[in-house]
Amino acid sequence: MRGNRIGFEVLFLAVSFAAAGAPLKFLTFNIWGDYFENPVEERAAGVEATILKGRPDVVALQEVTPSWYGSPLFANLAKAGYALVRGDEDAALARAAFCGEKTPKHINHEPILYRSDRLTLLDSGTEFFHLSLQTSKSVTWAVLECKSDGRRFAAFATHFWWQGNGEESDAIRELNARHVLYVLADVRRRWGADLPAILGGDLNSKEGSAAHAMLHSGGFVNAASNADVRSPHCSHHGNPKRGADGKYHGSPCPADADLPARSIDHVLYTRGIHALRHEIDTDQVALDVSDHSPVRVAFELVAACAAVSHRPAPEGIPGVVLVTADADGEPCFDCVGEAAPGRPMEPDTVFWMASNTKGVVAALVLNLASEGVLSLDDRVEKYFPSWKELAVTNRPTLRMLLCHTTGLDVFPKKPIARPGMDALAEHVHVEPLKFEPDTNYLYSNWDIDVAAAIVEKATGRPFDVEMAERIFKPLGMTDSTFIPNASQNARRATFYRLSDGKPPEAAKIVRHKLAPPYMEVGVYPEAGGGLLSTPRDMAKFFQMVARGGRTPDGRVLISAPLMAKWAVKQTPPCVKVGYSFGMKVDGKGSLFHGGVGGTWAEVNVKTRKLRLYMANFEGKCKAAAAFKDAWMKSSKLVP
Repeated sequence: MRGNRIGFEVLFLAVSFAAAGAPLKFLTFNIWGDYFENPVEERAAGVEATILKGRPDVVALQEVTPSWYGSPLFANLAKAGYALVRGDEDAALARAAFCGEKTPKHINHEPILYRSDRLTLLDSGTEFFHLSLQTSKSVTWAVLECKSDGRRFAAFATHFWWQGNGEESDAIRELNARHVLYVLADVRRRWGADLPAILGGDLNSKEGSAAHAMLHSGGFVNAASNADVRSPHCSHHGNPKRGADGKYHGSPCPADADLPARSIDHVLYTRGIHALRHEIDTDQVALDVSDHSPVRVAFELVAACAAVSHRPAPEGIPGVVLVTADADGEPCFDCVGEAAPGRPMEPDTVFWMASNTKGVVAALVLNLASEGVLSLDDRVEKYFPSWKELAVTNRPTLRMLLCHTTGLDVFPKKPIARPGMDALAEHVHVEPLKFEPDTNYLYSNWDIDVAAAIVEKATGRPFDVEMAERIFKPLGMTDSTFIPNASQNARRATFYRLSDGKPPEAAKIVRHKLAPPYMEVGVYPEAGGGLLSTPRDMAKFFQMVARGGRTPDGRVLISAPLMAKWAVKQTPPCVKVGYSFGMKVDGKGSLFHGGVGGTWAEVNVKTRKLRLYMANFEGKCKAAAAFKDAWMKSSKLVP
């Protein structure tokens, strides 16, 4: 909404929940009142047709003015089976007046409609924002239960303050967002902390603003940037104007590539919801009767689980944290056994990630490639000229390093002159390549270390600093590091070796005697396997992968073209091993990898689901193998 206009802007949302029977559809629609000589009477039929299109189960409306309540619209919708939820508007006004607010000349309502044949209303309410300002805005909510299976969810319709883009207006919109979070918290206090919530409306703010940051802090994510399929358009201001035919017509959506970033109409959702499809409706009928282009989003309801649970470990197993999650929901942490004697496993227990470091390093390289800092096809000799001396036909590239096809050995066998990435890269002249590059496969920590050395050359900064700034910080991975602090060391999982083949009474769990690399004097951050992290942090990382390379607030860490390549085999046709950048692939959308320290991770970019097996032991143990096998079978990401 712009200027002093009071009216209705359009946001159209179709929401689909995965469940038995027909899916649920949610529509949000800002229907723009009769202002700018654009009377309600001329548009009522078009608004009604847009609402009834697809027979949505829930309709969230914005800026409903008295002229609409006086029109036939709601009476016709009631005949079509829709019940109206306005909340107790009088009580909301009374609360505002008690706080010293003055009722403005114009009151904007954000009511909700629902199909009474499919849903039961359990609770509802409305709250007005800052009535003393020229035009009030509000939030209306409804807790609805499906008659078919008893599922419950909360629907929100809202509209935030406009009046410009200055700091004062930004601060008011941030307060609107905070108000919404207060309302959500109150609703969940009565109906359960895991109640899924869907919010749609004109927020008058773009992704990245203070208002959005506030909503994200409360667990909301944006469908426009997190849905499996996203529209290239924005919620366009059509500004309908009377044409030569005497009727109002909205301008079509332009095709500028950066339009999604301009949207000020949004649909956000919380844990328990998975966004399938986000679309901008460019139907001329909808554009003619509204101020903004409609937006459609399809959702599925994600099965809820206990966020954190604890249970004893089976006999012979020290401990493990089992993590399952989808791209957007809150991960579930099944904490089994102990991290150390007398200390239970937790989501924040610190594990040695070992070779699961490689996928994180690959993400950093892909991030830099997405921004044009380097290219996967860069030759190693571009950064280390001495590699030009190698007597090979296929010149080794950064891509080959990430895919283990350069011919470098697993580890350098001979002493290295000094610790550090540069020394590892130059050591190739001491220990030659095992084969002609890109003609074979040899799993190699050394490959990944040289890739990290290229990162340092390309950026001019230490590899671990780039990792912290570009990956850990944007994803909130606060306990991921190559050099642990005192708090992280105190939460480390004790590492064990397990062994079969001895008499049962002698088959004891023994403490692993080898100190991890980071405990050695003068050791560099080892890119091939030196990362320390937690189940909580690694879930955040793999959720980013499941979201297609985006942070929860929609920031692109890895471009779509590079994400598409990451999920498929990158080794040459002559190599049978299905390996991509720092991770294995199965050809069905899954990237996966393990670590010698007992960790294992898998994420599927098609189902947008992930699972992590975070263990603190290694070795041959039938009990441990049976436990893991049973979990692997029960937690498959692809049916």
